[in-house]
Amino acid sequence: MRSLVRHSMGERDRWLADEGIGWCLVVVAAGVALDRLGASLVSALGLPLFFDTIGTIVVAALAGITPGVTVALVSTGIVAIGNPFVLYYASINVLVAVIAFGLSRRGAFTRVGPTVLVGLLAAGVCALIGGTLGWAFAGMGIASDVTNASAQAVLDATGWPTYPAQLVGELAVELPDKLLSALVASLVLRWLPKWVVQRFPGGGLWQWRLGGDVLERRPLRIRMRSLEARTIAIVAVLGAALGLACVIAGARIYENTANRRYVEQGQTLCSLASGYVDVDRIGDYLSQGEDADGYQATLASLQSLAETYQDVRYLYVYQVRPDGYHVVFDTDADRSTMGHAGDVVAIGAPFLPQLPALLAGQEIAPVMTTDEYGWLLSVYRPLRDSSGSCVAYVCADIDMGNVISDRVTFVAKLASIALSIVVLSIVTSAGIARRRVVGPVNALSAAATDFAFSDPSERSADLERLESLSIATGDEIEALYHSVRHMDGEATDYIEKIGHQVRVIERLQENTITSFADLTDARDKVTGGHIRRTARYVELLARAALERGVYPDEITPEFVSEVERSAPLHDIGKIEISDVLLNKPGKLTDDEYEEMKTHAAKGGAILRRVLAGIPDEDSGYLDTAVAMATYHHERWDGMGYPEGLSGTDIPLCARIMAVADVFDALSAKRPYKEGFDFDRCQKIMREGTGSSFDPALMEVWFSIADQVRAALEGFGEDQA
Repeated sequence: MRSLVRHSMGERDRWLADEGIGWCLVVVAAGVALDRLGASLVSALGLPLFFDTIGTIVVAALAGITPGVTVALVSTGIVAIGNPFVLYYASINVLVAVIAFGLSRRGAFTRVGPTVLVGLLAAGVCALIGGTLGWAFAGMGIASDVTNASAQAVLDATGWPTYPAQLVGELAVELPDKLLSALVASLVLRWLPKWVVQRFPGGGLWQWRLGGDVLERRPLRIRMRSLEARTIAIVAVLGAALGLACVIAGARIYENTANRRYVEQGQTLCSLASGYVDVDRIGDYLSQGEDADGYQATLASLQSLAETYQDVRYLYVYQVRPDGYHVVFDTDADRSTMGHAGDVVAIGAPFLPQLPALLAGQEIAPVMTTDEYGWLLSVYRPLRDSSGSCVAYVCADIDMGNVISDRVTFVAKLASIALSIVVLSIVTSAGIARRRVVGPVNALSAAATDFAFSDPSERSADLERLESLSIATGDEIEALYHSVRHMDGEATDYIEKIGHQVRVIERLQENTITSFADLTDARDKVTGGHIRRTARYVELLARAALERGVYPDEITPEFVSEVERSAPLHDIGKIEISDVLLNKPGKLTDDEYEEMKTHAAKGGAILRRVLAGIPDEDSGYLDTAVAMATYHHERWDGMGYPEGLSGTDIPLCARIMAVADVFDALSAKRPYKEGFDFDRCQKIMREGTGSSFDPALMEVWFSIADQVRAALEGFGEDQA
């Protein structure tokens, strides 16, 4: 039995684990350097381009998607050291790597058309994402971070809304940049030494190497779904869901944190403001208004304090009464809307639930309101006089509009980073899965399929291909691989053993049946050697007919083999003819001739008894032997025996046998005649064409005259 000793990681896998990773690291470093070189070059020349993705495109096309994405992220990270804002655009370069990798498998960088398509797709993606991020950031009060001259020019020239102007402006910059980057990357890939390219066959480290079309040979008629596609889909869905959850959670956490910060800011402001107000004089301020002693100084201090807090919309002091708020101080800079001491302001609906607590002088939780004054967070702090009674409240209204803009900006930044991380996770997981799961499983499946459905004669070679995979994943897949190897090895040994036994049985069967023919030949002193000679003539005629394409639907290599094996049995029926009749030295009488003619039918009957109980599909060449024994004395014109068949109703194998049988009868010496010479035999055979013999077969017979002559001469004294 074959040795199925468990192998450790082969030399090829060891190269992939050691030298292969080393080469990937070298290529990643070179790609980062190329990205930075391109960006520095256009910056030095003052060109309105980025040129920072050439290395990313080259590495993605050469070494695979994971190294390409790594170059994109590392390049962005290096730039972000000096400008952290660039991190939010990391997803753009990551998607450029994905596009370059995907289209490199479809002819990009070897033909101009697909290469240009890389540039167009990359420009479109970059413009869409960059424009959207720029619009989100610029629309929320941070335009100086992202606005570019092209977008501003479009906006000025067309008067379009900000978003489409931002997209068109971004596209105007990205289109020439990405087209040139793709073309330069194509030139770099063409200029790379061949030995470098050969280090990354099939897309680099993460691509499982399968020889030829091993994955295309699928005899099974089942609907195949790619395990790799499923793995990528699952990782993509999970990654997207996780990224979305992180963005939503981050936005919620940010909002809660911002709210707490604003509440603390309002409480701090109210605490500071309370220090400026002489609480014991609240009554004077309400009764005397702005003419009260110290009122103007206190108001000025409160206004100055409010101005120090950017997010504070209003700062005021109210006394709460059942009929409404009574203004004590109002720091509103707009004199037209500013409240004056003693004015009464209606209590808004959001504060009505808090009115009992306010009238009781209790502290209340901050209140969020949305009205004509905007989205405000109102923080109240009670002011107590020297007796401890609450005589008023100092209030700060925080403008929450900034929370919206800050949250949108934060979410946009977080989503951009999350997208980069998700894409990196997807390509890395897909690469690892392809290397450690999908590739080995596909290779194992293909090899096992080849083994199961290949020709039995090729199973040893299929087993060698299976063993050459050397799957060494160190997990259940490797265990499955060794189990399949062992099972296939055992199956091959068993099949070979069964095949050997079948061949022995078939040979024993042939020898047994042929022995009867030899026995008949030995009993027939008149036609001795007839079986061996006719078998040779049958072989020559059948093979020549196959080569010349005669009766192509019937004469096949299998047919020729069956005819050759069956020929020695054509006179098996003579075993039931008496020795006296077989060995009569003179011409047979009419009755004797009729008795001799029965050997054909008797031969067929003998062989049918041999086949009794054997299914038709298992009878092998003996069906042909039955036909040859029964019908080899039939004539083309229907004048033969035992059934008087004519033309193609006579089995083809019997028509071939008839030619050989008659030629031997003519050329062999008999007690009652000398054997005819070859030319006379051929003349008689030609005269029988169309009457005794099949014309198509006779055309072949005459074309191999030299071979038949050589065979006849080779028998020599056996003709006697």
